[in-house]
This record gives sequence, C-alpha cells and structure tokens, in this order.
Amino acid sequence: MINIFRINDLIDLPVIDSMSAQKLCSIKDVIIDIREYRVHALVCREKVLGRSLEAMPFKNVESISQNGIWVKGSISHISSRSLLTKQKRFKSYQHVLGKLIRSHEGESLGVIRDILFDTDTGIIKAYELSEGYIDDFLSGRHIVEMKSGHSLLSYYH
Repeated sequence: MINIFRINDLIDLPVIDSMSAQKLCSIKDVIIDIREYRVHALVCREKVLGRSLEAMPFKNVESISQNGIWVKGSISHISSRSLLTKQKRFKSYQHVLGKLIRSHEGESLGVIRDILFDTDTGIIKAYELSEGYIDDFLSGRHIVEMKSGHSLLSYYH
C-alpha cells in the first residue's frame, strides 16, 4: 500500500526516536534530490549562520503520520554549502515551490504549490499545481502525477 503525504504537511512535525520515544526536533525544511525525484533529508535546524544543517537522512525514517515522524538513528550535521550549492541535484523543497511547470508540448500546467511523495520510499509521486488564486477559488488546485510523462527536472534550475 502506498502512503502519500504532502511535504507542506511535514513542516513543524516532531521527529521522534523510535527506540526511546523521545522528541528529537521539529521539521523546518525538506531536501529533495531532483535527479531521482525523491526526498533526501529532513532538516531540523540550521546552525551557525546557515552554514550547516541538522538533518535526518530520509533512509532513517520508519514511519510518517500526522502526529509525527518516527526515525531510527541520529541526526547528522550536514554542510548546507556542499549539499545545496556544490551538488546541484539537492534543493530545498521551498526552492521548488512556485516554479512554473509545462508539458512536453510547451503547455503551461500551473505553478507548484506542494509536492506529494510516498512515505515508505520518499519517491515524489505528484505535484499539486495552481493556475492562480482566482482559479484556486473557482476550480481548486489540480494534481499532476509524475508518471504522466511531464519532464519537470529542467524547471528546477
């Protein structure tokens, strides 16, 4: 069974150690691997003027619910400069929000407002798109699944 979760819903969720049941931190950001279309790490806190991150690799996540994120292992210190600058494949999810998406035919599909991913694998399954505030109000946002053949990678840069 695939469990889908919105990245925006992860923000401020507590991270809980599955062995001790102790709260480790709260999620402040999510790092995405834009080449593999998956969640790479969950960021708890920035340290020393944003030069390093306290983050949990997604591979350590055991489960995600609306009540929290259960993890095994410890929080790692990651250099944000090397992660986000030198390795262009990793982006903060906030960098992806607001990007215009087009189909292969060049048709505008909308602007990314949220990212939906599989909580078991971290693989991005779909994007929630908006065509503007008036359209959101009149017809709502729409979901574009990754398997629909839209190439979204080029729009991250």
